[in-house]
Amino acid sequence: MRALRTVFTLMMLFFNHVLWSQTQVQTRYGDRLFVGELLLRVFGPDCKTIVEKEVFNKPHIFGGPCDPYSQRLVKVKEGYKTVGPREKCSESFFSQYRADLIVENSPLRSGAIAKVCQSLSQKKACLNHALKGIDKEKDSIEEIFRLFYPIGHERLLGEFKMAFEDVSRKKSIDHKFLLKLFCQSEEWQIL
Repeated sequence: MRALRTVFTLMMLFFNHVLWSQTQVQTRYGDRLFVGELLLRVFGPDCKTIVEKEVFNKPHIFGGPCDPYSQRLVKVKEGYKTVGPREKCSESFFSQYRADLIVENSPLRSGAIAKVCQSLSQKKACLNHALKGIDKEKDSIEEIFRLFYPIGHERLLGEFKMAFEDVSRKKSIDHKFLLKLFCQSEEWQIL
């Protein structure tokens, strides 16, 4: 019995070693619903069409597959159209409902974020909504930073402040520039 217990213990140690050696830690990014909802919160409801087009309708880039049980196909003149909540996909329903649940950061995702941030900051209503609560006399770097990072990230905030310290002493920093900078940074997308 003692020999069996020893063999069992050795087998468990071996399997634990094998499992630990094959385990990787991977950064997990928010899916299209996480990204889209945050952008709508920051830039406001007037930007819904941009966010729908550039984020919600791109599950192959941002992850978050379609929910086939909340969808329905409606016959239209050209064929069929998928109708449902934000989890819908704009293109071929049958190919895109299989989008990955979790996606890694990629050049394609970074480019899509850059494009949507550029589009949102160029639309006056979106820009005004994002900057409406920013006090120009206060530390605008921190206020704009908190739009994308509501809690925590003190180290990252310190790095941004240090980077802009010399510039902010000489002249005021363009709020639109800061908004685009924080919008395009990938850290706020990490879960």
